[in-house]
Amino acid sequence: MILHSGLQQNFWSGGMLIYGVCVMVVNLVLLQMINNYTGYCELMIIMQVVTFWIVLYIESRNEIFD
Repeated sequence: MILHSGLQQNFWSGGMLIYGVCVMVVNLVLLQMINNYTGYCELMIIMQVVTFWIVLYIESRNEIFD
């Protein structure tokens, strides 16, 4: 969807996307640095990565979030 200014996205949605990807990268770096693998931490990080992209897809398909 193109906004009134001619842009395809505004600063808020672009900034939130970058923030979410930064949080994802930090979680993956923490996963690499952890030496105590219990399964819960890995599961939570994998769930965060997967649900981020699922929620992003759902929000991009619904016009209520525009």
